[in-house]
Amino acid sequence: MPWQLEREPVGVARLAVSADDTWLVNRLYGSQGEFEEHEDGSATLTTEYSNLAGLSQAVLLMNGRMRPIENTLLNDFADRLAAGDVTGARRLVAYGEEQLPRFRGSARDRVMRVALRGGRAGGRALAWLRQSWIRAAVVTHRFYN
Repeated sequence: MPWQLEREPVGVARLAVSADDTWLVNRLYGSQGEFEEHEDGSATLTTEYSNLAGLSQAVLLMNGRMRPIENTLLNDFADRLAAGDVTGARRLVAYGEEQLPRFRGSARDRVMRVALRGGRAGGRALAWLRQSWIRAAVVTHRFYN
């Protein structure tokens, strides 16, 4: 797999798989980690990665059939804040502090607090950064591979 080319893994990704494509993703990537099917037909693929750009490219190539869920909190936060839902964004920060180990004081926590100060513009900036980072990761992967 393009995200497991180097020897040592640098992290673990959790990917949500849509119910319509569980069989396809399981066939393509199921042996590369833990594949857990859910009652509603969707699934979660948990896999180690050593190349984040390769993982990003695989996710993009699946065209929405597989998406990262580990940073869902930050993604939801950016989307809510960009839409002007400051109260909902604040609730997500509070949820992170109360429910997620090592969230308080983490980079995600600091980024979310800075974005909150910017309100809707802060959410739009985060959404733009998210898309730019994904594009850069894919371009870098293609250039070096």
